[in-house]
Amino acid sequence: MLDLLERALSLVDRVRLERRLVEMVDIYSPPRGEEGILAYLERWLEAHGLAYRRQAVEGGHYNLLVRLGKGEPAFCLMGHVDTIFLRHMDDHRAHQTADRIAGLGSADMKSGVAAMLEAFLVLKQAGYPDDGPGLLLAMLVDEEEGGTGSQTFVDAGPSPEMVMIGEPTDMRMAWQHYGYCELALHTNGERVHSAIPEYGHNAIWTMMDLVRELDQLDAPDGWEESARWMVFTLRELVGENADFTVPETCRAEVDFHLHPKVDVDAFCARVDRTLAAFEASHPKLGVRGEWKMRFAGFALSPEEPLMQLTERAFGSVGMSSSRDIFRSHSDANILVARGARCVIVGPGALGTAHTIHEYVDTAELFAAARFYVAALLHYAHAAVSSQKA
Repeated sequence: MLDLLERALSLVDRVRLERRLVEMVDIYSPPRGEEGILAYLERWLEAHGLAYRRQAVEGGHYNLLVRLGKGEPAFCLMGHVDTIFLRHMDDHRAHQTADRIAGLGSADMKSGVAAMLEAFLVLKQAGYPDDGPGLLLAMLVDEEEGGTGSQTFVDAGPSPEMVMIGEPTDMRMAWQHYGYCELALHTNGERVHSAIPEYGHNAIWTMMDLVRELDQLDAPDGWEESARWMVFTLRELVGENADFTVPETCRAEVDFHLHPKVDVDAFCARVDRTLAAFEASHPKLGVRGEWKMRFAGFALSPEEPLMQLTERAFGSVGMSSSRDIFRSHSDANILVARGARCVIVGPGALGTAHTIHEYVDTAELFAAARFYVAALLHYAHAAVSSQKA
């Protein structure tokens, strides 16, 4: 299969790739509002002769699955086509300069999807055999909200053994991935006129005390890792404050990103004990918490086939394979919980995602497409070799 590599790499079309990303960014596609981007992708796939199928997802939308070769694919390139909602900027559309494409979703992660589409197209153009090992491209919906796209994907089974996800990593290999937990909090207060707050109780102050306590949790006993064991974020804080009164209720949304060596179940039990102790010390204030989401992190072993495949793909296109740890939540958390092995490699920087400064370097976009071509063919080569052995 590697005899196709040089020809396939020569077919990667930078102008076509950049144009496709601009067109994708120009289509607003928030969670459960991906109809426009899905229709665009279907037209593009049909125009270029790539076979695909829809995978129905709860709520009336669907994933798009593209296949090359024959047999049940054991290797999958994966990306999500939704973006966050347009709340923090006036315009979602693409803005292109000589070396950058900016806009909502340019890094997270329409650039990864555009590069993966280019890889599948040039493999087909290069003559990837119809009876070659099965390859899959999964373009999923609803990653930014409930994860129903990836949940549907794993429920449909069987899931590919190895999955490469194009979340933004600056094209570094994220072989470790933080766990993720999301917690909704609620506190009550006692309503009085705001001019005499000492006669009531402010639900927001109670919530702030609780949030500070959660933020200051100690690292697990014996923690020696240099990386942060927990990243805590207060994402939302809302207090009821009508009629010039002390806020009577307060709700908050917090999340925890946990180093892959942290036991997520033990951590959540610890938080539950913290909440119970806080409630006991604040009687009659209705302190409560509800876990909305919890996923363990993971780390690949350097000896695993997916790690070795990724290293070889970097080398064959002349790229260094610097390793990294992915600190955000992604579809990988859901897939790994169901037995898949995942690595994260994609263009763009996580630090600009979800901000008005989101962009991707066009050179990195081009490099990503070449890298995905190499990853697909290295997998196919290994699969053929194992069949012959």
